[in-house]
Amino acid sequence: MKTIQYKDLGGTCDEKLSANSWDEMGQRNEAKMGGGPRKLTGM
Repeated sequence: MKTIQYKDLGGTCDEKLSANSWDEMGQRNEAKMGGGPRKLTGM
């Protein structure tokens, strides 16, 4: 199990996000934050 806090990702809260893999963690974060994958533009 992998656990990371939103502050570790540059967020402002202490809430923890846990998942069995980094891919699952990304999916859970997208579901929590809403929307799909984000694309970088202007690069």
